[in-house]
Amino acid sequence: FLFHVFHMSVTPADFLNVAEHIESTGTDESCFRSVISRAYYAAYHRSVEVFPATKYNGGGMHKEYISSLLNNPLGSLPRKIGVTLKFLYDKRLLADYDLQLDIKLTDAKMQIASGKQLFKLLK
Repeated sequence: FLFHVFHMSVTPADFLNVAEHIESTGTDESCFRSVISRAYYAAYHRSVEVFPATKYNGGGMHKEYISSLLNNPLGSLPRKIGVTLKFLYDKRLLADYDLQLDIKLTDAKMQIASGKQLFKLLK
């Protein structure tokens, strides 16, 4: 396979659009869990577009990235993004790995709203 270096076939907004589509058409918990995951990845990739990751030290890549944003001064844009991204990340972990947890449509809607908030902050 050849990969295009300068052209993204998928954008962060595409992930958010998919999350919204699943949320509006999905009828069961597996759909709600997918919404939570897609909304997180939309926010993560949008954040990386604006605040590129500096380097990866071998821990959890996403945790390291979020920590780097949270290490900025209170009130700064990177810190605000880090707070929102951490919320989204924590919800994604629960949705992906805690199968005993009851995930509801309201959880999916909250994840989408938080993802949209992050996109708005990064305009």
